[in-house]
Amino acid sequence: MSNVLRALRRASILCTLLMLPIVSFAGFSISNGQLVDNNGTPFMMRGVNYPYTWFQSRNTPADLAAIAATGSNTVRIVLSTGGQWARVNGPQVSQLIQWCKDLRMIAVLEVHDSTGWSEQTTAVPISNATAYWQSSDIRAAINGQENFVIINIANEPFGNTTTDRYLPDTITAIQALRTAGLTHTIMINGATWGQDWSSTMRTNAMALWNADTRHNLLFSVHMYEVYQSLAPIQTYMQAFDDVALPLVIITGFFGMNLHLPWMQDHYGAWYATGLMIASTVGILIYFRRKGWF
Repeated sequence: MSNVLRALRRASILCTLLMLPIVSFAGFSISNGQLVDNNGTPFMMRGVNYPYTWFQSRNTPADLAAIAATGSNTVRIVLSTGGQWARVNGPQVSQLIQWCKDLRMIAVLEVHDSTGWSEQTTAVPISNATAYWQSSDIRAAINGQENFVIINIANEPFGNTTTDRYLPDTITAIQALRTAGLTHTIMINGATWGQDWSSTMRTNAMALWNADTRHNLLFSVHMYEVYQSLAPIQTYMQAFDDVALPLVIITGFFGMNLHLPWMQDHYGAWYATGLMIASTVGILIYFRRKGWF
């Protein structure tokens, strides 16, 4: 009997040693202020948003294939909890993840029902999004997909009138997901419609980071409207670099609810495109000088 016990003990130790690399790099994680994949390799996200929840009648596989064909390695997919729009269920989420995996793209999953709460009167609080990620069918879809999925708790879940709720409610959401057993990289959006013009997320970044028991948190700022020159962009990015925390910048072309002065001009799109190219070049030069790539 003693020989059997010794053999079992050795086998247990061997299995533990074999599992160490898997435990160390189970899914995406944050290392030295960078997002790294399950092999510990820094991962630079390139991609776009995909508004699945409103356009489910489209040929989604073809749309995702077109996105992948541009060289994208990431797609941020809009889901809904049932708070404002019809709930996207677990089997649907599983299918979306699989389509992305087939195309070698990472899925950043977000729910849109909390956008602008409570300034947007139809929006629901971030706790509604938290409950969605905790629900059994969604857990069944995302569990085991840590190498391929990043959870963006909710899109822009605080408007301009709920800044005081940003820190406590976001911490509660992060900790609730960790308590529920989610080990995925979590992405949080800035306050004030994602722009964080109030600097609420930036100022409290370390408190938010420390609230995550896994220290596997991405900070996301949506740079539109108030970020119309290089200076505020650099200032915001530098604040995160100073404390070695990972920042994701999400920007875009035109939103359907955004009306800009030059949109009625025949050459307006070209003006905007030129400005975006100039801003991008300026940011890349700044990145290079900082040694960020």
